[in-house]
Amino acid sequence: MVDRRFWIAEGRQFDFEEAFGRDGPWCTMLYGANGYSLTESWCESEKDRVYRVRDLWSWHREFEVFRSRFHAEVDRFE
Repeated sequence: MVDRRFWIAEGRQFDFEEAFGRDGPWCTMLYGANGYSLTESWCESEKDRVYRVRDLWSWHREFEVFRSRFHAEVDRFE
């Protein structure tokens, strides 16, 4: 599992939700990766605009291989 928190700038919540939503570019990019299972994303604090994104992998090493191979694409989201 890869678990991250993001603090989103005011007025950008919709853009974030679109990017990390089930049909967004983040999940689309991951769908073909070996070992990828699912992405969960939710807002932890509307007041502070804190979002959590959790990617589930069959093995953490699979994520590391994916991240190494597609580091430029992954970096665009972080």
